[in-house]
Amino acid sequence: MGPQDLGEVLQKLHIPHNPKILANWEGWEDATLYQLGSGLMMVQTVDIITPVVDDPYDFGQIVAANAISDIYTMGCLPELALNIVGFPCSKLPLDILSSILKGGQDKAEEAGVEIAGGHTVEDEELKYGMVVTGFGNKDSLWRIKGAEDGDVLILTKPLGTGIIATTLKAEMASKEAVEKITKSMKKLNNLPLIIRDRDFRIHACTDVTGFGLAVHALGMVDGSKLGIKIEVEKIPVFEEVLRYMSEGLMPAGAYRNEKWASGKVEVKKDGFDPIILFDPQTSGGLLIAVPLPEGERLLEIIKRNGFEEAEIIGSFIKDAEEKIVFI
Repeated sequence: MGPQDLGEVLQKLHIPHNPKILANWEGWEDATLYQLGSGLMMVQTVDIITPVVDDPYDFGQIVAANAISDIYTMGCLPELALNIVGFPCSKLPLDILSSILKGGQDKAEEAGVEIAGGHTVEDEELKYGMVVTGFGNKDSLWRIKGAEDGDVLILTKPLGTGIIATTLKAEMASKEAVEKITKSMKKLNNLPLIIRDRDFRIHACTDVTGFGLAVHALGMVDGSKLGIKIEVEKIPVFEEVLRYMSEGLMPAGAYRNEKWASGKVEVKKDGFDPIILFDPQTSGGLLIAVPLPEGERLLEIIKRNGFEEAEIIGSFIKDAEEKIVFI
């Protein structure tokens, strides 16, 4: 669902104001934060998607990495998960579901997460997701907001998974392109583990998923009187993406995202097609706001831990209009 439709639905609902809930669906946060006492926080999220690759085992791994990412973005560690499955039993063999669940379980175990159960329904379309629960300390949480003027913005994974997945559905994607996005989508965004016991000030963090880079970046500056200036040439993009874009192979969600962000995003780079900025990502990279003096050191550590294409793509600036400007 696009941000405009989702916003229209949510504005009609009563928002709970339990003092123990430090984050709910307001404010763009990636997960719910619930205070347990003595500074201990429970963080919880849910995610469910339809297949983005053909291989069932890979799809299961991608689903787990995608769902678990929301816990990592809060600076917390995941511990427990529940499966959610919609499966067309009359259309597909059960072995496919077994492979999907095995992929999810293996990736969850890699993250130190125990899958303790779940729920299944028979559905016309295959869907798989997870509810994930983690824990962290109130004093060391990362939030989507909190960036400061002069902070640099790091993106840890390339853009283009939505475009390549769309191309795959049209049976026009190269084997190499599919292998690249599969590897990226399966990779855990385990930044809290990567920098554990290291002295970094993570001012803000989120991940790039269904709303695309530009919309998720807007969430980081909402209500902050800050904007972000991003260098187009610094943004990592999968090699094949621009060719597929030129052939018109774009997911519909990209245009919904672009429509919602109209007026909030400004592109000043001549000859650049901005639609890539709105491509819906599955298990995309992290967006990290960190003080300028720490940016290059953090980037080096991130690259050494398997995010070879991570880059510093921009910086936060004072801006009463809270725009994202691409130069």
